[in-house]
Amino acid sequence: MKKILILLILSIFAVFPALSDVIVKDAETGNPLPSASVKVKCLGKDCPEKEYYARTDKDGKIFPLKGNLLELKISYIGYEPVVDTVNTRDVREILLKPVSIITDEVVTTGQFIPQSAQKSVFTVNVISNEVIKDQSATDLRELMLKQMNININQDNILGSSMMINGITGQNVKILVDGVPMIGRLNGNIDISQVNLNDVDRIEIVEGPMSSVYGTDALAGVVNIISKTPDKKTSLNINSYYESVGKANFDGKVSFPVGDVNVSLNGGRNFFGGYSIVDTSRWRQWKPKIQYFAGLQASTSFDDINIRYSGSWFNEFILNRGQRLGPYYENAWDDKYYTNRINNSLFLNTRVGDHKYISLTTNYSFYQREKETYFKDLVNLTETLKDDSTSSNIDKFDLFMIRATYSSDRPVEYLSWQTGVDVNVETARGKRINGDTRDIGDYAMFLGLQYEPFGNLLIQPTLRAIHNTRYDAPIVPTLNIKFTPADKFNIRGTYARGFRAPSLKEKFYDFVDDNHEIIGNPDLRAERSHSVHVDFDYRIESDDYAIKFEPKLFYNFIEDHITLVRKDTIGLSYLNRNIGEFSSLGANLAATYFTRDLMFKLGFVYTGTNYNLDEASSGEFNYSPELHSNFSYLYDPWDIKLSAVYKFVSSHRELRISVTSDIIEYDLDDYHILDFTLSKPLFDNIFVLNAGVKNLFDVKNVGDSGSGGHAGGGELPISYGRTMFVSLAINFDEL
Repeated sequence: MKKILILLILSIFAVFPALSDVIVKDAETGNPLPSASVKVKCLGKDCPEKEYYARTDKDGKIFPLKGNLLELKISYIGYEPVVDTVNTRDVREILLKPVSIITDEVVTTGQFIPQSAQKSVFTVNVISNEVIKDQSATDLRELMLKQMNININQDNILGSSMMINGITGQNVKILVDGVPMIGRLNGNIDISQVNLNDVDRIEIVEGPMSSVYGTDALAGVVNIISKTPDKKTSLNINSYYESVGKANFDGKVSFPVGDVNVSLNGGRNFFGGYSIVDTSRWRQWKPKIQYFAGLQASTSFDDINIRYSGSWFNEFILNRGQRLGPYYENAWDDKYYTNRINNSLFLNTRVGDHKYISLTTNYSFYQREKETYFKDLVNLTETLKDDSTSSNIDKFDLFMIRATYSSDRPVEYLSWQTGVDVNVETARGKRINGDTRDIGDYAMFLGLQYEPFGNLLIQPTLRAIHNTRYDAPIVPTLNIKFTPADKFNIRGTYARGFRAPSLKEKFYDFVDDNHEIIGNPDLRAERSHSVHVDFDYRIESDDYAIKFEPKLFYNFIEDHITLVRKDTIGLSYLNRNIGEFSSLGANLAATYFTRDLMFKLGFVYTGTNYNLDEASSGEFNYSPELHSNFSYLYDPWDIKLSAVYKFVSSHRELRISVTSDIIEYDLDDYHILDFTLSKPLFDNIFVLNAGVKNLFDVKNVGDSGSGGHAGGGELPISYGRTMFVSLAINFDEL
């Protein structure tokens, strides 16, 4: 019996050799960190278990440890995670560096130089690449549909547009790496054409940015920041399937060529269309196929950084018509083709101590082609209808150059930036009144940052504009940031805005079976006044953080441009200055963070008012909104659960008739709720996402009024509840 006991003890020590202590400590204080989470991977041959989880005890010692050579992945609330390899026969101390639970992103939109969002004089909301992945958003429309204080308008031919602070999409400037997108239809960029496959983050500034970015920025700016190629060779492949009939595939490869870092990306998005009632031909949501590709190349030498970015986008939309009586053997079909080509060159350099020059040049091309066919449904032949309204090609191009010179603190308490901004757009096509039209916008701007005290920052900005078609005013903005206490910021903004009508609003006639939108060469430019006050207060500890963000805003627009009914019968519309428009409201958001958990709850209350040339509505129409965002990482299984919820209450909106009569209509309330589960596999080589979108099965919302080229009666929101799955394959170093 004694011999058996001795052999048993010896065998235990053979499996678990003598181990020394591995202790986890605070890198700054040297104090042990109890209850730290440790993922242990055994790398040697003496492995009772290949992978398991451990914890640190009250003295910071990791227990249990099994084996000699181990890889430890250590995480602790309020500290940077550490991955280290240890030999358990040696005494080791592993030091964790304290960090804030709330990530402070570096932003570039409207800044003199890139800096943290906390230091920015105006509020910049950042949607990170991680959030985009958590929500499994495939395009900008899907992402923005669930964002707080942003509403989406959907036209299933003209596309999707967004509204910020109650102000419509023609006043929202959409940028890609600071370069404006062209190709507005009905005054709006179709944001469903903006793919997110190569996006690093999205920066949103609510409120007028006309002094910095010029026309189209009365409501705010959405800046899509691309990923820049790095020095390592990597390969990423993404596939996505959704039960409504979406199937997407894209990929990206990055590699160095000498001193130049290069990345190539491309993909295909397919959507088979959707309709609540299956007519076998006509679809409310039109079938579409998108192809896209991109090239980026960057290099650095001395203090100079140069980057080229080129992209190509192609979209095909098929609008199958209803069968024609009496025998239902024929139909009219429309085919829409969109092409975008974008070429940008960026140069950034330091020319002295705290002095910087930034130069951006861009040429963008946009083409939309429509073809109408008479379809024989018996022998499946097609005959092109060749006239200016049924079949046509419209082309738009933009040349842009923007150069800035910034000096950061040349004298104490003072920084400044000056620059020039040139945008020249040309339109050509049969539906352009006059066949070819152009408009130029030439501007100079100057901004100062004055910090008389450590807790007060004042930034005035002036923009002088020469527009080739309109007399433009001097556009001023005043931003103030005050920090009365640690982790408490108050930001205030007064801004003037200016928006020249686009070439499409003035000269473009869009006519098909569902639309008749007529350009108006007599449009006047819009001018605006805006006041915004934002608060930002943080509570932080080692275990959690809470962030409060109340906001107040007021916007007033003169000579507001909107579509009005051209006649009392049919769906014919005309762009027109209708008088004055105002929006006001308040936001309140609170976010709770831990290392593994994020929960955000927000409330928005927005009112809009039309004060027409000949009549006044007299009252604001208010629209409440509730927003919630949640994510949780279950560390033992390395699974992340994400959910996003948005509630828009029933509210009253207005349309304006050609006689300036107010047409009121009510929209029903609706709820949007998405769930996503994410699981990395094989050391993050594979990432599997699956979930459900639009859990409450929202499709259309009721519209009790008449009119509106959306069709009257109901407005489309989504195509109902769907299931999705996606798989990403990542080889970060080849």
